[in-house]
This record gives sequence, C-alpha cells and structure tokens, in this order.
Amino acid sequence: MNNIAENKFCSGCGVCSAVCPKECIKIKENPLGELRPTADENLCISCGKCKKVCSFNNNSVIPENFGKCFIGRAPDYKDNGSSGGVATFFLSNLLKENSADYVVSVKPNDNSDELFCYTVCKEEKELISCQGSAYYPVTLSKMLKDLKNLDGTVAVIGVPCFITALKNLKCESKFWDEKIKFLVGIVCGHTPSKHLVDALAFKSGHKRENITSIRFRIKDDNKPAWDYGVKLSFDDGSFVKSFGSDDFGFLFWRKFFSQECCNNCKDVFADNADITFMDAWLDEYKNECEGTSLLICRNKELLKILNPLIENGNIKEIENSKLVTAQKDLVEYKKNAGCHKAEENRRKEAAKVFEKYCERPEIIDQIRRINYKENLKRKNFFLWCIICLKDRLTK
Repeated sequence: MNNIAENKFCSGCGVCSAVCPKECIKIKENPLGELRPTADENLCISCGKCKKVCSFNNNSVIPENFGKCFIGRAPDYKDNGSSGGVATFFLSNLLKENSADYVVSVKPNDNSDELFCYTVCKEEKELISCQGSAYYPVTLSKMLKDLKNLDGTVAVIGVPCFITALKNLKCESKFWDEKIKFLVGIVCGHTPSKHLVDALAFKSGHKRENITSIRFRIKDDNKPAWDYGVKLSFDDGSFVKSFGSDDFGFLFWRKFFSQECCNNCKDVFADNADITFMDAWLDEYKNECEGTSLLICRNKELLKILNPLIENGNIKEIENSKLVTAQKDLVEYKKNAGCHKAEENRRKEAAKVFEKYCERPEIIDQIRRINYKENLKRKNFFLWCIICLKDRLTK
C-alpha cells in the first residue's frame, strides 16, 4: 500500500485501511495537504487485501456504462443544491421508500483539520445538511469501520475513485456486498488538496485553524451556474467569498492543487455506480444560476425512486450523447489520463510556492506568477528566460 501511495495513484479513499486484517494502515495528511495511507510494515502480513480494493486496480473500471439518462431539477431541493437538487431528492426518497436504511454522505464538519467528513443519514433533515459540494479531501476509513457495527443497509455517495474502491470491496466480501446496497456516483473533474482552501485563508490573513465553516458551490443570482464559488467563515466573525471568476476559480480550474491521482484517472461517469449525478454543462442550461442535474440510472430498481419527478415533468429522459456533450472537456481530459505533463508541472510549482509563502497573504499572487510565466514561455521564450534567470538570482 505504501508503494501505491508513493507512485501517486492513491486518492485517500481509505477503503484499504478498512479491510486490513491487522489494522496497520492509517490515513494521514501528507505535506501536500492530501490524505494518504501509511502502512506499518512491522505489522503488515502482505495479504494483498488492500491492493485488491484499490480503485487503481487495473481491472477495476468497466467501460462507459450508460443506462437511462435524465435531465432536470427537483423543485423542493434545487435552491440549496449544487446542480438542480435531483440528487438530494433521490436520496431522500430512497430513505422514504425504505430501499436502503441509511445514506452515507459527506457533510461539513466543525473541525478545522477535517472540514468535511462522511456521515450516516437516516432522515431527510440530515440529508439537507449534506447538500452542496465538497472540493476537499475526505476518507471512508473511519466510516467503514463504524458501518461494521450498524444494522441495516446503506447507499454510499462518492466520486468515481471512491465508488470503484467500494465496488471492489463488494466483490471481495459478501458482508460488504449485502451491507452496501447502492453506490451513488458524483462526476468529478478533480479533488484539490487541502492547500487550496489554505491559500484562500492565507490571503485573507487567516490560517486553517481559524476556519469555522466552509461552503462550496455558493450561488449568486447575478452569475451563471458555472461561476459558482466558495465561502470561508472564520472565528473572528469575518468571512470571505471567492467565485469561479476570482481566486477560487483561478486555483481550482487550473489545477494548481490537484492531486496527482486525478491526473491518472480515466473514469468520467463513475461507471461502477448504480446511479450517477452531474452538472448539465449544456449551452441551453449552463448560464442559468440555479443549476441543472444530469443523471445516469443503471439500476432498474432505482427508477421507481425517480418516478415522481418523471411523472411531473421535472426531469425528462435524454440521449446518452447529451452526457458526453455536457462533460466534453472532462471526457477529453480523461482520455489522456497519465499524460498531463503541463498540469503536473503546474502542481509541482504550486507546491514550492506554498512551502515558501505558507501563511503569507501574497501566496496567491505568487501562484498567479506561475501562470504568467507559463503563458510567457509560449509567447516570448527569450523574455521568459530572462525572468527565470532573474528569479534564480534573487532566491
């Protein structure tokens, strides 16, 4: 397991630590702000169970698996949801219909070192507290250990790599195959390390320990759906908002703090999930501020959960090709998994800047300089050489 983490394929899902018979795998934050497993080699018996559940197991992802595809919104949930509220509607009705006893989802946490964590939801009000996105590292490690002692079945929501690891877990264990009844996928471009949020906090004159709450995918009625943002609240009563067209978008979309495993991921639509939700980045929807849901339902049993929205015309069936169109940039990016040299260089340069300017307000300005030099290299190589030489001399 240490080799997987060192070779940059690990996403920190924590499924490996839950299956270890010697409990010798712990999930900890590394110097890059990522959650990674470390195995005590003195306790490890080389049973290989950790590798069998790893999401980067070569045989773990099946080809693009399209079932029935739908687009639309859930009227009662869209205001607080990231993209139309259909996922929250679905999970809520899943509990009401007793199709699963619990939903395991991610919620904001009041621990500044663990701003988001997995939680067990039994009622709709608990699901509502989980609405929104979490562009922040989380792990299933502790949750899976807790689920061993929980009576009943669960539906687990997660990004593609987490879903694949859980699918592998179900294949390896009858207990987990029966316990985890449904896998609910969320399309994911990449998950940044904790350092993205740290950088935003530093610019405002705060540190990570000063953060009391964080909310991703905040909306502005005057901005299109794609220009979503993040709100950080601090222990001095102040807060800062940053949108896609601001510092947040600059850091996020250029993948300065992307985890290296994300550059090696090929799974766009969480192909191992029973149902997958995503944003409808289609021309006719992407400029609407409230967002719109796209989904793939691969499990016939789950169609009945969606029936109220279908019958009321809130969601409608669409062709599979619309999903590829809606996620065309991500589809193209993941076709080249493992070959993103520019993004990897950008990530490494950002790590150097973070180490040098940690806790200093000018950190994002210095990261912007990386982007400036990257563009300059393409446009004026001679001037780029001069600036690089100057930077070396001033170190």
